[in-house]
Amino acid sequence: MKIYITGGSGTGKTTYAKYLAKKYDVTYMGLDSVKWRCDTDKAFVKCKPREERVEVLKQFVADTPNWVCDGTYYQDWANEIIQNADVVLIIYTPRWVRHYRCIKRAFERENRKSLSLIALWKLLIWSHNYERKDLPALKSKLEEFDKKYFVIQSKYLDQVVL
Repeated sequence: MKIYITGGSGTGKTTYAKYLAKKYDVTYMGLDSVKWRCDTDKAFVKCKPREERVEVLKQFVADTPNWVCDGTYYQDWANEIIQNADVVLIIYTPRWVRHYRCIKRAFERENRKSLSLIALWKLLIWSHNYERKDLPALKSKLEEFDKKYFVIQSKYLDQVVL
């Protein structure tokens, strides 16, 4: 079983992905850890090089027979996950809920030093435009790879049968 869970920031992707990974006893990988550098004092500010991200995903897919990944990503560096997923779940959560969760999460981080108000502001702007810009691009990418996907409202996640 290979599942890619995607959607805007604050939709519950990570929570649901970790739940499924535990339920089915498969490996979990969050694509944020693949994209973003952790060696700075500010979270989600500097990206890892594209080539490094591609290599990490190729190795992960080659070494891991069953997995659940989550992320907002559909750009070419994430193709390995999209191409190899058996199913793609797009979680939909209303914009105001996503924004609330993003703000709450930013201020609840253990390392408050990592809070960047500029990064949070950019995240909220991106999240605000998600349905208009990124969701159509994601669906187009999935159709390009002939991938079946399901859009699920977050309040119905407990009813999803895989």
